[in-house]
Amino acid sequence: MIVGIDARIPLFTGRGWGRYACELIEALAATEALELRVLLPRGALAVALAGRLRPRRNVQVASVDYEPSSPDDYGEAAGGIKLEAVLGRVDLLHSPTRFILPTNIRPLVATVHDVAPLSEPPFKLKYRDATLRAIDFIRRHRVRLMTVSEFTRQELGARAGLDVKDVIVVHHGVSDVFLAAQEEDAVRANYLLYVGGAGPNKNLERLIAAVRLLGKSHPIELVIAGDRSWDREDLRSALGAATPQWIRLIGYVTDEELAGLYRNAAACVFPSLHEGFGLPVLEAMACGTPLACSRIPVLEEIARNAVAYFDPLAVEDIAIAVRSLLEDRGLRSNLVARGRARAREFTWARTAQKTIEVYRKALEGEG
Repeated sequence: MIVGIDARIPLFTGRGWGRYACELIEALAATEALELRVLLPRGALAVALAGRLRPRRNVQVASVDYEPSSPDDYGEAAGGIKLEAVLGRVDLLHSPTRFILPTNIRPLVATVHDVAPLSEPPFKLKYRDATLRAIDFIRRHRVRLMTVSEFTRQELGARAGLDVKDVIVVHHGVSDVFLAAQEEDAVRANYLLYVGGAGPNKNLERLIAAVRLLGKSHPIELVIAGDRSWDREDLRSALGAATPQWIRLIGYVTDEELAGLYRNAAACVFPSLHEGFGLPVLEAMACGTPLACSRIPVLEEIARNAVAYFDPLAVEDIAIAVRSLLEDRGLRSNLVARGRARAREFTWARTAQKTIEVYRKALEGEG
């Protein structure tokens, strides 16, 4: 089987989409069960991935200029490139996001991470039109779909009106860098860690208010890690007129640096109102970091009983959940053990194998 993967969008945007695409492509290449033809944009993330892929005999990599200004510009930024010419003969084409750039290749496979622009309330509203066009394309061209969670699969039916009976759930994996063992009684620094963006669905304003409330009895620093290139205005809105001294913004970090941040944190907090998967939850559990997160369906699907849950709309409830992790050593130990066990169930090798199953179903559907 020869599979084309158009990774321009996820590798350009980075973040969760970028990690998913990089990890999946490398895991697929490692199976040696298929040949890959991968199209990348230019940029540091893509260059690093290409360097890791090129020694593999079953992978061919091509790179092109690709710099969209927003999801509305995804198609136009492709510049009329003919995927058939760049990738050569392939049996199918996989887009690692819901957005499929112009191509005549069939069959098509796409991974849907979320439909947040169609949610209620409508998070990422500015991307609603682009998402509606993507869904229309998926429907008209009978694209074979996989989602990263059962929650997102259900949302595709409820919000996008798609028939989801043939949509397959393929969870993310967790990278090896986050699985290295750490002593249970290791001394942790006095900070809470938040990893992610700053859009409205991330709920940073309530997190900041909760840490401010918590600070009256437990003075503690809030470390915010994550690429800020797409949501600087959202972050500034969440922070207010001036950034409090107890908040530290560290921006983009490498995987190794991120793993260290997780392992040294007193606790990790994930207050999202809407997610498609919630990869930082899985990473924190893998690192053995006590975790408090929103009680929303997708995070309950991923974390199960391995975290302290809170109502993400209630500032006091967020503060209470975090305080319980700081004060109750027995609770921390219990959740850390459960979290590590749960995280071990998610591997990129398993993600790759289930993705290959989706490819086979797509080819069977064409026959």
